Amino acid sequence: MRERPLDLPLLAESFFRTLQLKSGKDIRSVSRRAMDLLMAYSWPENVRELRSTLEYAFVTCQTTSIEPEDLPAAMLQAQTVAKGPVAGASRQYSGDREPRRKQELIEALRGAEGYQSRAAEILGISRVTVWNRMKRYGLRAIRQVTQ
Repeated sequence: MRERPLDLPLLAESFFRTLQLKSGKDIRSVSRRAMDLLMAYSWPENVRELRSTLEYAFVTCQTTSIEPEDLPAAMLQAQTVAKGPVAGASRQYSGDREPRRKQELIEALRGAEGYQSRAAEILGISRVTVWNRMKRYGLRAIRQVTQ
């Protein structure tokens, strides 16, 4: 992507449409400011990182449009270092998202009866991301056995 930056909007659109269908969330667009950040980013891990970034944004987005504050903190920090603070992104650093993210994960695990793969589908993220967040938040999935 570093060599063909003009392909990024097409790739982002493709991932966006897939995630829209997969997540079932009413997210209709990527804001211009968020797309500008995506375009300006260096993408050291290339296409996989773009897909992961959009998955993350789908989980954190609470409106109908993905905004800069919905993007991963590492991306915003890289842009802050490179170009100065990103307008509207200060909420990202306030720490108010972690409790919400933890609660979303807990609710997804409950809804999935402790199955991480199902929780990942509910959240629209990968199973590995669910596992990493469970580890970060000190959560264990317990399945109910019924007879």
